Amino acid sequence: LEIQVPSTINFQTQDNSKQSPDTLQRFSFEDGYIALVSNRNLVLGVSEPEGRMVEVHLVKRRPDSIYQQWLMKENG
Repeated sequence: LEIQVPSTINFQTQDNSKQSPDTLQRFSFEDGYIALVSNRNLVLGVSEPEGRMVEVHLVKRRPDSIYQQWLMKENG
């Protein structure tokens, strides 16, 4: 499964105008996973594809799941 993601991932909350940037979640790309910096066992994963749309979820890391593996390309 190959998924292209932008180099900057922005997550919005319902009222992000009152939030400090320090309270936002930070992610890192490592070993094919996009992991939560504060807990590397939580990664971004997608639901099984249905047509051209997928949902992205924060899930527990499972090495056997291809739906949690990401491929970053230089040309984005």
